[in-house]
Formats: sequence, C-alpha cells, structure tokens
Amino acid sequence: MAKIKGISLLELVTELRKRRDEALQTLPESVHHYLDQEPQVSQWYPEEDHIQLLRGYARLLEQDGHKNVYEMAGVVHARNHVEGVYEHLLAGSDASTLSLRLAALWGSMHDTGRVRVKTLGPGEVQAEVVDYGHPTPEMCAMVGAYFKEAYRLSGAANVRIAKSACRVDDDDQCTWEIAWDAGED
Repeated sequence: MAKIKGISLLELVTELRKRRDEALQTLPESVHHYLDQEPQVSQWYPEEDHIQLLRGYARLLEQDGHKNVYEMAGVVHARNHVEGVYEHLLAGSDASTLSLRLAALWGSMHDTGRVRVKTLGPGEVQAEVVDYGHPTPEMCAMVGAYFKEAYRLSGAANVRIAKSACRVDDDDQCTWEIAWDAGED
C-alpha cells in the first residue's frame, strides 16, 4: 500500500475541519477520523486516504462554484512548499536546478515512486513520475499543476506544461513536458 507523509494531509484536513458538518456528509466514513485527530507531519498515511480526503474537499469546493479543483490544489501545494515549509530546500532554486530539488522532495513525501527530470534543451525539461504506487487522475492533475507552479515560482517565465504519458492510461510512467522562455530562468 502506497503511503504519503502527514504533512501532505495537514492543510487539507484543516480546511475540511472548517466545514466539518458538510465534510462528514461528503467523505467516506473510513476517513472521518481525520476530522478528529491531527495528522502527524512525519507519520506515514495511506495514499488512498489522501485521495479520499481530496475528493471530498473537491466536492465541497465544486459546490461553491470552483472549477479545476485538483489543479488549484497542486498550485497551493507548490506555493506552500516553495514559500513555506520547504523554502529552505527550494529557496534559491532557479528553473535549471529546481528539478533535482523537486525529485528529492518527492522521495520525502511518498514511499513509492520517484521523480526523474531530463533536460531537453534550454528552457525545457521532461519530468516523469515512475513506480508510483497509487496513480489517480486527481493526483496527476495535482502533480502537473504543482510542477508548473514550482517552475513559475523559481523565476521561469511563461511556463507551459503538457502531459505526454499517464499511468492511469496504462503507460509505464506519468510524463510531463515543461517549457519556459529560455534566457528567463
């Protein structure tokens, strides 16, 4: 069973608690306990629980009229990492060095999978998530948005991202092509 660090659940659970009564109605009973017990930041939790919590929160946000909720979650995670708890790891990264740091961060958050980044040319990389134990469409949307926002926050101008392979579609890995205006990183 794939696991994720509790720090990845913390903000999500905090937001769900703000709407506790609604959350209890949208979440599967198997994850209700998260509304009562604070996730421990360094403890491992099932990735499936993370996805169930995320889906429940997405339903609440969609009721409020929000669209592209999973992409929005990826952007928020990137901002919280780059400008918050992992600022010490990611600070000072420019687009060309960010890739290595993001790969290291993945390994500290997930007990399965790894990020591989290959430079394709000036202002262009290919990012792959390989051997990840719990691929879902929601997670893929979050990861793609996370990559795009992390590169933008590192100073890359006009960041573009396209997904070229996905485990959900029976590919061997999830792959994104990330490009930015060369000379602007």
